[in-house]
Amino acid sequence: MLKGELLFGVVTFLAAAFLLWVTGNFTGQGTQMGPTYWPRILLTFLMLFSAIVSANAIRRISRENGWSESLLTMDKGKVRLFAAIAMIIAYFILLRLMGFIIVTPLFMIAFMALPGEKSKASLEEIE
Repeated sequence: MLKGELLFGVVTFLAAAFLLWVTGNFTGQGTQMGPTYWPRILLTFLMLFSAIVSANAIRRISRENGWSESLLTMDKGKVRLFAAIAMIIAYFILLRLMGFIIVTPLFMIAFMALPGEKSKASLEEIE
């Protein structure tokens, strides 16, 4: 069951990435509303959620097999550093695909939550 979830998540991610690449051949501007706008948003979220499903499946498989230690042992500081780098790279990629107004508030909220913001009220003030 868990291996099936992992396989489904990876295949879905790869299919969505391929289809996102295919939307580059559509006519129209990428920054304006047109035939590429809505499919790119849907495919981006599909890639995000399939990556989450795959990560959860990997975590449950490792727990089921009794692997108490992670394969990559890093402290929280290094994990946050790599997460920040990945978020910045994703921001620039999504900025080109989805536009400034959609991506920037989401990036700011996620980047504020990365160091472990204690108060949810401070995150809600942005919205």
